Amino acid sequence: MQIRGRALYNLLRLTEVDRRNVKKWQIENYRQLSDEDIFDRLSNLKIFIDYESFPHFARSVDTPEELLEYLVSTEYSQPQAEQIYLLLFELWRRHLKGRESLSILCDELDHLMEQYDNGHGEVAEDLYSDLYQLVDIIDESVNEEQSANEVLEYISSYLAHDLESFLYDFIGHLIENQEESAASELIEGYEDYVTNKQELEFLKLKLIFASDAVETDGMMALFSDELVEEGNVDLACDFLDFILKEGEIFTFFTLFPKVLSLVANKLQYAKLIKIASGYLDTLDSKHEHRLLLHELIEKKSAEFPM
Repeated sequence: MQIRGRALYNLLRLTEVDRRNVKKWQIENYRQLSDEDIFDRLSNLKIFIDYESFPHFARSVDTPEELLEYLVSTEYSQPQAEQIYLLLFELWRRHLKGRESLSILCDELDHLMEQYDNGHGEVAEDLYSDLYQLVDIIDESVNEEQSANEVLEYISSYLAHDLESFLYDFIGHLIENQEESAASELIEGYEDYVTNKQELEFLKLKLIFASDAVETDGMMALFSDELVEEGNVDLACDFLDFILKEGEIFTFFTLFPKVLSLVANKLQYAKLIKIASGYLDTLDSKHEHRLLLHELIEKKSAEFPM
């Protein structure tokens, strides 16, 4: 997938790359620069703008990317143009509130995602707001010529983070923190657009279970069948872990043998055994559940000698 906007530079900064092949300006945190520093650097690159002229130039275009094309001639080298872009982008982000382009919104999302992943839970409200704003953009963009998947892929190209993976984790945390309303709104907003429908269905089950466990009985059985039919072992393991922690023992023992039969590699086998072991440790040595699990695991172990 093509990477657009500022996402490439965010990705370089967030990932473990060989820094010998990366220039300092490519991974620098431009949010820490003063306006004066930015204008001075632009001046050194032969872009002569200031506080007064910047809004004037920006009125002629709709995005920081268009502003770069407007101000930069073909005489500039690619590295020079990229440096100018990053500086103009930061000025736009700071001083043109209310004129957020898709690249600006996605950069802010990347920034908030990074903070959230680093333990700054206080940004959760802003994250929710931006993620929900993105739903509106997707809604407005989907039409006969652009499918939901195409729109989501295009928007994701402006992000350094994996939007879907982060979304699933974030909604899961909202549910754990009893923020059911926010979790429900994000599930409803994205359910027609994400590619991993089962992951979102799992979150929906968790959400309903948190408010009415009885209501999920039939849904859990149906979801178990879907996981097995699709052969989704990794998600099935997560589901088994969840229902075991919630005390849904019958559903666990109905699903466990089916998932075990689908295990195709050592990593999946080890993950499933770890889940089962947590339950086995709570049982008496002659408990019928313990004996049954041991028998199932013993039969499968021959395929994956440790």
